[in-house]
Amino acid sequence: MGDRRPVVHLRAAVGDVAKRERSNRTRQSYEAKSGAHQLNRRCGDGSASECPTARSVPARERIATAGDTAARLTHIANLMDQHSMQIIRALPIRPYANILDFGAGTGSLGAALADLDPGTTVHALDHDTSLIPEVVRKRPNVRVIEADATTWRAPRRFDLIHARFTLIHIPERDRILAGMRNWLNPGGILMVTEPYQLDEANAPDPVVARVLGAYHDYLDRNGTALTWIRTVPAMLGTLGLLDIEIHAKAGRLGGGRHDRWLKLIEPLRGSLDITDEEFEHFRQITRSAGWHDLPQIILTVTART
Repeated sequence: MGDRRPVVHLRAAVGDVAKRERSNRTRQSYEAKSGAHQLNRRCGDGSASECPTARSVPARERIATAGDTAARLTHIANLMDQHSMQIIRALPIRPYANILDFGAGTGSLGAALADLDPGTTVHALDHDTSLIPEVVRKRPNVRVIEADATTWRAPRRFDLIHARFTLIHIPERDRILAGMRNWLNPGGILMVTEPYQLDEANAPDPVVARVLGAYHDYLDRNGTALTWIRTVPAMLGTLGLLDIEIHAKAGRLGGGRHDRWLKLIEPLRGSLDITDEEFEHFRQITRSAGWHDLPQIILTVTART
């Protein structure tokens, strides 16, 4: 017990060093790929007058509107629901299952889960359920729950708990994941899907690297952990869960209709420290059928009690 505080401090220090190293690597990559390309942010020591300080960034920040959030979540659902259901259909879920969709978003996956079996009951939990349409709410085997995920206590046990693109946004993610172990019935299954962000400094285009770096910094400021999913398999093993499996999906940038990034970046444009010219360059690259990048791998981890 007495060792916990030093460990926390050490982790924080390591995290700070990692961020500085990421900034330095990204800066060096920009300079190597385009000598004329000067950074407006991520200047390492922050001493250059032309580099904005951390304090200057919030002035440009804006809270995403309901329309932005709806568009982003709908885009994610369109990209991910089929992939998620393909994994779920292969899982040994018992008939008449009680399923928790933790972070239900637009409710699209909850509706698909409700179709698994007429006896299935889906509990769709989110801190804001306003995006779940009435047609989903009226389904007899869907229960919509609006609650704060950090304080919510499961009133029952579940046969499947599904959490996608949710836990990385919650600072208490480790505690909540550990608690989910106790929300499962014997033989119940936990399924967690999150992105794993690759180093943007390795992007094949310096402006793409710049935009992805600004996106990464924005999420850092908001407490999102873009590499946390790597720790999940080990945590589930420590919690005593069995049959741990890992599935991967490429988060492609570019390729025209295959691109997943423009619709993620565009709603956040006003919160990212990039120029209009950089954003337009990024937009054109994402729409190019012949240009491809892999900034992110989407990982799904499943395990059972």
